[in-house]
Amino acid sequence: MLAVLIAVYQRPDVTAVVMRHYQRMAAARKDMHLVAVGSEGAASRSLAEENGWDYVEAQNDPLSNKLSAGLARCRELNPSHGLLAMGSDDLVTGPWVDRCMKATTRLGLLDMYLLRRKTWEGLHWPGYVGVRAGESVGAHRFFPRALLDQLNWELWPPGLNCNLDGNLTRKLTALRASPPQVLSMQQAGCAALGISGEVNLTPWHLIARGARSVAPVTILSQFPEQTRADIAKLRG
Repeated sequence: MLAVLIAVYQRPDVTAVVMRHYQRMAAARKDMHLVAVGSEGAASRSLAEENGWDYVEAQNDPLSNKLSAGLARCRELNPSHGLLAMGSDDLVTGPWVDRCMKATTRLGLLDMYLLRRKTWEGLHWPGYVGVRAGESVGAHRFFPRALLDQLNWELWPPGLNCNLDGNLTRKLTALRASPPQVLSMQQAGCAALGISGEVNLTPWHLIARGARSVAPVTILSQFPEQTRADIAKLRG
């Protein structure tokens, strides 16, 4: 079994699109368990449960504690394959999930698409540059079961609201964990998308630096029909 974890907060319309996308994927594969950790009580719980997700409630601040609460629930489910850690506005197509289900080492994606719903702009973000060049994007990361057990299922230090990815990378480096296999979307045969709204940790103008403009229709054409229709309703 593969556990899929997302942390949800606000943006319920975007989150619903993401949840339905993975619920359909899980229904087709029969070996995925979906876990959402939220912070808005009955509202986020009902959103998750109505869309076929297991739900955990935790305070939104600090974020690392919230994610760890969701991770603890994933551990209880005893997933034999490992964990796919996502964001509540991130989607990836089936070939990446299938790859994760077969993998025995960490996996990550080098690049991804971005869609800004306010202006309906699409971007291809090629990945980190400088000292972080070659590092995988924060979403869509796969952690195999053996590594999770080695880490005692503790990926993120407590008390953090930012730089979670960097802290995790340093932790794994200190443990001399094997480096991840980081693939481009083209190499992996998949498409990965982040939907940007008005509530994002990183402002759009910073995301857009170094990115290439891509027509939204080109991006969405790579996703299943039902997902395309759901995303199109978010426009504006």
